[in-house]
Amino acid sequence: MAVGVADHSGWAVLVAVAAIGGVPAVVDRRRVEVVDGDLPRQPYHAAVGLEVPAATELVRRVERSALARTTAVLEELATDLAPAHTVAALALRAEAARPIPPDVAAVLKVHSAMHAAEGELYREAFAAAAEGLGLDVVRAGRAGAGAEAAAATGVASERLEEFVAGLRRSLGPPWQADHRRATTGAIAALAGFVELRVPTARAAG
Repeated sequence: MAVGVADHSGWAVLVAVAAIGGVPAVVDRRRVEVVDGDLPRQPYHAAVGLEVPAATELVRRVERSALARTTAVLEELATDLAPAHTVAALALRAEAARPIPPDVAAVLKVHSAMHAAEGELYREAFAAAAEGLGLDVVRAGRAGAGAEAAAATGVASERLEEFVAGLRRSLGPPWQADHRRATTGAIAALAGFVELRVPTARAAG
């Protein structure tokens, strides 16, 4: 089983996909909080105006909280689905297009860097949590998880998109863009472990 992550500031949608009869099947989906409620979800924005030491400590507190929460979230998911399914990999979005400055003070000087750093903070927390649990971490390439999932399963991108969108008929709501994105990433990651067959959307529904 692979778990795809659709990340946001302080929360995420997780979709677990297993191979059942060689076909990707969603076996779990959940919305999770990945930072303690007393901390800001966007620490770089919250740090604007603070002295550098205080700003740095605030970001570090959120980083520590995010790592603890993502680790707990992944452990809980694995426990909930065992023994029928075993988590093997975690699928995340690609890294930021441009390098993020290494220190908090430099990030706070550029507004676009603040947004990029906050997104990467949570993805890095998920990656570190997964690695700590012995899972493979699969980052989508620049072409996106959709292109990679299509290539890995040997189908056209349009057919893969139709298949993922069509899962709503059997799963029911919620089946939003986050769920579709996480599912696509999970399929791409899972294809690295087992051979997958993607039926037509009508057959899947």
